[in-house]
Amino acid sequence: MAPCSNCNEPTASRARLRTCALPIAPSRAKARELTKHSWDTAEAPFSGGGLIDLDGDGEYELQIGGTCGAGPNCEGNIYKLDRKSGRLYHYFTGGYAELFMLGGYLVEAGRASCCAWEFHVYRPTSRHYPISYDDMA
Repeated sequence: MAPCSNCNEPTASRARLRTCALPIAPSRAKARELTKHSWDTAEAPFSGGGLIDLDGDGEYELQIGGTCGAGPNCEGNIYKLDRKSGRLYHYFTGGYAELFMLGGYLVEAGRASCCAWEFHVYRPTSRHYPISYDDMA
């Protein structure tokens, strides 16, 4: 995961708010800032944001980490860019160690117990609201 460009750290006046700028595409030499996203760090004060190309389309998605358990699983939120409006929409929320696309499906992988690994497979949606357990394949 690439770090967000222009991410700020919380300050006294913005004690719980971080903001990141999302460039238009990782493959373009002159990526420009397209939109910004801010999140509250009250529950996960050390959470960070990063840019990933989750679906391999050459454009970044914003991944914001949340709290982590004792194992490798951490909460995460994925935001995708709506090219028409220039705004980010909430695409996915889950608790995972890995998140990737495989055969057109979104796969959330994480440790289920000390000795087991678990995979959840979701059908991606074109709707502008988050993928949920109802979208599980």
